[in-house]
Amino acid sequence: MTSALARAVQVVCGGPAPPGAQASGQARWLSRFPLGLQVLGFISVLAVVVIGSSYRAYVDSAQALIRESESEHLIGAALVARARIEAESRVLVSTTQSLARHPAVREALQEGTTPGVLAAVGKEMEAVFDSTGLSTLDLIDRRRVIVHRAPTTAVRGLKASVWGVAEALGGEAMLQTAKEASGGLIVRSIVPVPDLDGRVVGVVMAGTRFDNPFARRIAQDSTVELAIATPIGVVARSSDRFHMTPTLHQKPLEQALFERRPVLVFDLDQDNLRQYVPVRLGDETFVLIVQGDAQAAQAHVVVAAREATRSAMTMFGLAIVATSLFAMTLGRRLRQIKTQAEHLARDITGEVHVRPAGRSLPFASGGCELDALEHVFDHTARSVARHHEALHRAKVLAEHAADSDPLTGLPNRGCLMRMLSNRLAEQPGEDWALLFLDLDGFKQVNDQRGHDVGDALLCEASERLVRLVGRREDVTRLGGDEFVLIAHADGPPLAPQRLAQKIIHALEQPFHLEADAPPVQVSVSIGIALHPEHGRDASTLLKHADMALYAAKGAGRRTYRLYGSPSESMGT
Repeated sequence: MTSALARAVQVVCGGPAPPGAQASGQARWLSRFPLGLQVLGFISVLAVVVIGSSYRAYVDSAQALIRESESEHLIGAALVARARIEAESRVLVSTTQSLARHPAVREALQEGTTPGVLAAVGKEMEAVFDSTGLSTLDLIDRRRVIVHRAPTTAVRGLKASVWGVAEALGGEAMLQTAKEASGGLIVRSIVPVPDLDGRVVGVVMAGTRFDNPFARRIAQDSTVELAIATPIGVVARSSDRFHMTPTLHQKPLEQALFERRPVLVFDLDQDNLRQYVPVRLGDETFVLIVQGDAQAAQAHVVVAAREATRSAMTMFGLAIVATSLFAMTLGRRLRQIKTQAEHLARDITGEVHVRPAGRSLPFASGGCELDALEHVFDHTARSVARHHEALHRAKVLAEHAADSDPLTGLPNRGCLMRMLSNRLAEQPGEDWALLFLDLDGFKQVNDQRGHDVGDALLCEASERLVRLVGRREDVTRLGGDEFVLIAHADGPPLAPQRLAQKIIHALEQPFHLEADAPPVQVSVSIGIALHPEHGRDASTLLKHADMALYAAKGAGRRTYRLYGSPSESMGT
């Protein structure tokens, strides 16, 4: 072919052949054919090489784009699943704390309690068990004997052997993760139950099993498979189609567990993408494994590769006939490339390719085929960018939902604890107060007027508290009818107490919640703890404010108590 090019230069330019272009057997054989046919053959081979390379680069870029899109989809599914797990753990903790504060539960754990009290507590626990979807719910006395276990068919009177019960009887609430004998995983919330003197008389223990039904419940995306794994392997999976080779996936599983970071793995043998996301609950860390089937998404890439080979061979044969046929064939193949590109764009983005407004298809009007391909690729890139932005917005919304109370929009307990920890770390010597509020009579409103009115009451009470404090992030709803306020205490003397008086006055004003119904009227009890006088960490301050709240309720409600000063309160 080098000799043919040298001869072509000689004929076209009319000069001598370049040095080194000596006649050979191959050159003599080629000289039997017209120069135009030789040049045409060279152009045909060159066209096949160039177009084949372009096809290969296109297929590789399409495959990379598919993997990137699929990995982002898996990350989004993993974040949603993690948010659901954290939400269920919060329900677990709030349920045990609510039962631990229930007066009937405290009475049932006292010595010499009546069978009627035990029956009432059992009925209450059964209702909580049925409404929350828990796996276990136990009431345990100081002798570690199970007083009641939901459901009612479970055996009672046995000794509780869970290791966290002893710590809870010592006054320490905990959230623990443990492996069951059946091979599954269970998350337990264990909360001590104090009597009116503050002495622990028993514990409430509730648990949620991380089994296959649990995995199916949190994996609501039908396009992915989900599994929950520990260092010893998978403990729950959403489908029997989920398979994992231990030797192949042991390393990414350990990376996710010990490095506490997401890990993406592409399984060439099974043609799967897997995203490993660590989740920490209590004192344990486990891993969410989200698997997507990349085989179906890449089937069209294989079709494009086969079509590329067939196109190169066809174009080579047509190039032997004439340069004009070669050009026509090239145009036809470019049209097919455009069609394949539109199919790939539709498969990747889920959108139907739309012709730009005011423009006709370039192929129909004799325009440049490359302009049409450029438009298709540009449209695909913009669509992928929009999908990426939508995924980012969904991630931000999921993080916001994890830190907010869904009813009132106020910060929740988890957000409060992080804010308090940050504030204590950044300004350890600052003076401020923590006010723990509980609405008096809220349960009667719920029972008599319905939960819709109760929810409206909570929302309106939240807005009144925000108006009093001035900053929405300083008001937190812990759950039920309990709120926590952060107030500066470096102003005039007794500033937190004056704020408590304003709160009592504001919340005892009538709530007009229904147009044709009488207004709702409640009161509020408040417990106050000061920093740093009553504690230097978030848990201690919250605990002392809670104790002051119980003192206020014991004093007749519609009042406040400062921790450590039972006589200092607002009279009714």
